[in-house]
Amino acid sequence: AVCGAGLTARGGPSTIQNDTSLLLKLLQPGKAYAFGGLHYNLPPIPCDAAGLASQAEELLADGFDGIKMIEGKPSTMKALKRPLNSPTYDEFYSLLESTQTPLLFHVADPETFWDAEQCPQWAHNAGWFWGDGTFPTKQALYSQVDDILNRHPKLRIIFAHFYFMSADVEGARAFLDRWPNVSFDITPGLEMYDNFSQAVNVWRDFFTSYQDRIIFGTDSIYPLRDTIPKQIEYFSNIRRFLETDAVFAFGEMTWRGLALDSDVLAKIYAGNFAGFVGSKPKQVSVSAATARCKRMIKHAQSSPERDNILPGLRDVLEKLSEL
Repeated sequence: AVCGAGLTARGGPSTIQNDTSLLLKLLQPGKAYAFGGLHYNLPPIPCDAAGLASQAEELLADGFDGIKMIEGKPSTMKALKRPLNSPTYDEFYSLLESTQTPLLFHVADPETFWDAEQCPQWAHNAGWFWGDGTFPTKQALYSQVDDILNRHPKLRIIFAHFYFMSADVEGARAFLDRWPNVSFDITPGLEMYDNFSQAVNVWRDFFTSYQDRIIFGTDSIYPLRDTIPKQIEYFSNIRRFLETDAVFAFGEMTWRGLALDSDVLAKIYAGNFAGFVGSKPKQVSVSAATARCKRMIKHAQSSPERDNILPGLRDVLEKLSEL
């Protein structure tokens, strides 16, 4: 299992994900990996250059296996009011580069989210239309990443959701060729698989050529009991797409499978992640997780979101006390 904790500026339940992730690691020893996220909504924790680097050092010392950033999602960047290549991240990126810490990075979104006519209705309903001029453009986000990698070329990054380049095979090739330390994951966005299905032979060649740079992902969360059958169907269709050449309907889309070779599949499903992050997750102690949770509870007392944050943190602390 891989648990990523991506935190935003707005607080709420997402703020407890780091502590919940450490709890998961303790409940599933040797099985669960956790990527920790930076905090921006707990006033005692500084968000300047030194503060963000210090947060990352603390996350790694607490037992996280890497860092997760959702700061590249347009809504999050707008809330934070800082680009991905802001000087406030320089010490943070330098730390990750020097320690060779894996970074799971969400940057951009499907290109249709910037187009009022093509943006899916469900994305409009979620507030994910970015084309009103108040959000960074997709190209602006890519330019920020290029600047980061030019200054920190040894950063080891997994770009979530295929870096939203599933409609641009040549761009994807050029990006991976230019930056040998980065990989893409194939966590849905369903638009990704729809795009792959439009040019099966091209993408089969891509997956074969870059078989060491592609990592499987699901983007699932703790499922409610009544959603489990739907999620099983969802993941089964992704496997069917990767493993067979079947043509099949999924929702309103028609997918055409890539029928990848078994050795390529083995790398995508497990080998590449183990090579990138480690064959075993870092150990976490109950005392370290408890101390962290108590620190977060103390910090949350000063947050304007404390009524949303504190109940979840206290629940995690109670579960830690039972271990």
